[in-house]
Amino acid sequence: VQDSWETNVAKMPTSRIDFGIAAVNGKIFVIGGTSGHTIPDGHMATVEVYDPVLNIWETKTPMPAPRRELTCGVIDNKIYVAGGSPTGYWGSNTNKLDVYDPATDTWDTNRADMKVRLFGPSGAVINGKFYLVGGMNANFYGQSVVQIYDPLTDKWELGPYLNYARAGHTVNVVNGKLYAIGGLS
Repeated sequence: VQDSWETNVAKMPTSRIDFGIAAVNGKIFVIGGTSGHTIPDGHMATVEVYDPVLNIWETKTPMPAPRRELTCGVIDNKIYVAGGSPTGYWGSNTNKLDVYDPATDTWDTNRADMKVRLFGPSGAVINGKFYLVGGMNANFYGQSVVQIYDPLTDKWELGPYLNYARAGHTVNVVNGKLYAIGGLS
C-alpha cells in the first residue's frame, strides 16, 4: 500500500460522469456515463479500459445502448451492468441487465430484466450473485428495494428491503456482509 497518489497516470480518453466501473484481471473498465447535465445530455455507450501496468487506455466494444447512472458487478471475470438512465432526460430509467465479457470483447443482452426499473442504484457481488441495492424511480423517489440476480438461473429475486430508501449511495462487501453507505433518500 502506498501512502501517496500517483500523478503520472494516463488520462481517461473520454471525459464523463455518472459511469459504471469494474475491475477484471488487473484492468479497470469504465462503462457508459454522460458528458454533462444539459438536455439532451450526451448519454454514452462508451467502454474504455485502463491497464495500470502499461499505463494506457484502450477503447472496447460499446454497450448495446447508451446509459448513465448504472451500476456494475463482476462474476467469473464478466461485468454485469444493471439499471441506469437510457435517455437524455432525468427520470428515465431501465430494468435492463447486460453482461460484458472482456475476454471476447462482446456483450450478452439476453439476460432477465430486473424486477424494478431504477437509475442510480449501487451493486455488489456476494457468493456469485449480483445484489442491486436501492436507486431512484422515474418520479425521483429513492427506493429501498434490493434485487438479487443469479447468473446460473438467469433470474432475479427480491431481497430484504433497506431500512430506508436510498439513491446515489455506495455499497460494498466486507466478510460476506453488504454495507450501504450514504446517498439520498
